[in-house]
Amino acid sequence: NGRVSIIVKGEKNQSNEIFLENKNKDSFERGNNDEFGFKSEDLGKILSIKVTLHSGIFSIFGFDWFLEKFMIQS
Repeated sequence: NGRVSIIVKGEKNQSNEIFLENKNKDSFERGNNDEFGFKSEDLGKILSIKVTLHSGIFSIFGFDWFLEKFMIQS
């Protein structure tokens, strides 16, 4: 599996790169809903979220991946 990270940009600031990982299960498997927690300083109103798939060796084989929905709650 590839690794997934996000950077959240707000009106006041932006987060560092945050790697989304669940220690107890495989994340981002087909048909699953995954939840992740992270802490950040106050970013203000969220303007954008950059989601990056770090596919490593899978990029050679055309790694398929689809993000249907992304939600941030405080």
